Amino acid sequence: MSGVSRAFRQVWDALAALRARVDAKPTQTQGRVTSVNPVRVQLDSDSSPSPLTPRVLNGDVQVGDRVTVLHTKHDLTVIGVVGKTVDLAPAGRRVAVRSQTIPQDTVTRLEIFGSSGDDITGDISTVGTYGLQVNVPGWYSVSAGLRWQDSSTATQLRIVAGGSTVAFDMTRPADSGGTTNMATTHVRLNAGTVIFCNVYTTTARSTNTTSSFMDSCFLSAVLIARG
Repeated sequence: MSGVSRAFRQVWDALAALRARVDAKPTQTQGRVTSVNPVRVQLDSDSSPSPLTPRVLNGDVQVGDRVTVLHTKHDLTVIGVVGKTVDLAPAGRRVAVRSQTIPQDTVTRLEIFGSSGDDITGDISTVGTYGLQVNVPGWYSVSAGLRWQDSSTATQLRIVAGGSTVAFDMTRPADSGGTTNMATTHVRLNAGTVIFCNVYTTTARSTNTTSSFMDSCFLSAVLIARG
């Protein structure tokens, strides 16, 4: 192969590599959903729907939706519906704002929460000074923590959802002060289910909600899968 031929081949290979990179680089545009089973999108620059089945991010789409699309020669991704806001996943966390004295040998509902310690997003709500209510059915990650003052031979923390205990933690023997109970679970809950905590101690004692330990006394729930 002559020097000219080799040089021409090198230029051709370089152009081919550049073309491949350009083909692989996604371009953002818009289009309209023409079907949903399977999903098909007609881009604004095209006269007919693309034969590619796109990945759909941030929720479902409906026929007629205007959508924003990232596309390459061989791939489509719908990244959102034009004019539609993305719903926040239901999530809530209640941090203690007050202490509570728990009587000896008595299962007692924990009521240490208030609005100043609440952080709520999406379709979940607070209940009184004690609970969270989920308003979307699905699987939830639920956690609770409690720090105690004083001492006793044993303490318990129970997460209750829909009237049933779904998670449980016991410390035995408890230490002389500063005992912490922690419980967590993944559980499927129906809309309207209320989550709260029951506690138990073998000796009357108070929950510890001093400022340095406030975050260790909490109840939280996060939706991880709908349905």
